Amino acid sequence: MNLNDIVDEIYVINLRSRKDRLAHVTNQFFQIGSHFTRVEACEVGGKIASMENAMSYSWIKVLEGAINKGNTIIAVCEDDVVFRRQLIEDLPELEKQISATDFDVLSAHHYAEKPSYSRELLNVPEESKVFIKEVAQKPWCTHFLILKNLSMWLDHLKHTVSKHPARKFDDTMTVFKTKSYVTSKEYCFQLDDFSNLKNRVYPRFQQKNRYKDVINDT
Repeated sequence: MNLNDIVDEIYVINLRSRKDRLAHVTNQFFQIGSHFTRVEACEVGGKIASMENAMSYSWIKVLEGAINKGNTIIAVCEDDVVFRRQLIEDLPELEKQISATDFDVLSAHHYAEKPSYSRELLNVPEESKVFIKEVAQKPWCTHFLILKNLSMWLDHLKHTVSKHPARKFDDTMTVFKTKSYVTSKEYCFQLDDFSNLKNRVYPRFQQKNRYKDVINDT
C-alpha cells in the first residue's frame, strides 16, 4: 500500500525556479513508493501581492484542477516536506479510518493544544496506537494535508483572498472552523534546510530529530 491508495490524487506545489525542492520531494515520494502530480506555484506579481497570497492562489489552483478532474479526496503537499517511513507501515490502518470518517481536513503533523513552538512537545512520547482524532483546529503546518469537500475549501480560499488579502495562508487554513482531524502519530515535517526560518531555532524543526526513520535525500 502507498499514499496513492488513500486519496484520488496527490498534488505537490512547486515553484518553477525551485528545482532543488522538486528533486527533494521527488526522491521522498520515490522512497515511499508513491507518485504525485506537480502543480506550478503562483508567484508574486499582478493581483498577488505577497508570498502569503501566492500560497493561497497556489492552493486555489490545485483545488480547481482537482474539482475539474472529479476528485473527491486529495492530498496536497508542499515541496519541502519530509516523511517518516512509519507512515507507509501504518497506512493499512489509517486507510480504514480515513474511509470511515467524515472530515474536511486531516493533518499528518504533530498536534498539541498549546502552540506547536513549545519545547515541551519534544518530550511528549509518541502515541503507540494508530488512529485519527478530531481537534478544535488543524495544526499550523500545511505541508501535507488530506482534504475532502473540495468545493467548500475552494470557496473559503477565494473568499479569503478577496476579503483578507494580507492574511497568511497558514492562518487562512487554521482559523476556518471545520471538521479537522489529525493522525495520532507525527508522520511528516517541514524540511528546515529549505526554510527561510532555518537560522532561527524552532522546536518544530528539532522535532524530527527524535525519530530514526525520517527519510533523507542520501
